[in-house]
Amino acid sequence: MAPSIQAALGSFVGSVTHVGHELINAFLALFGAFLAFGQAIASVFIQAGQAVFALGADLVQSVAGFIFANFFILAIIGGGYYVYTRRQGGGGSRKTTRRK
Repeated sequence: MAPSIQAALGSFVGSVTHVGHELINAFLALFGAFLAFGQAIASVFIQAGQAVFALGADLVQSVAGFIFANFFILAIIGGGYYVYTRRQGGGGSRKTTRRK
């Protein structure tokens, strides 16, 4: 009779251990599902933000492009003028003073 009680207790402990293992697996799967849901929500918000930014960029592209092109041209002309005046010795804008 003793071996059958030991076998029954061993089977019971194995079953309880298996149930605990399955509960832990279910908890981890639920946690993973919540993480995947959060990642999907974050991805949706990021894609929506990118779409809104692209819409805004498309709407002001012609105006912003025009302004940027004019700024760029003025920077090139100003840089060229700066280099030219530095190579010419200041373009006559300096005053020379003599010391006695």
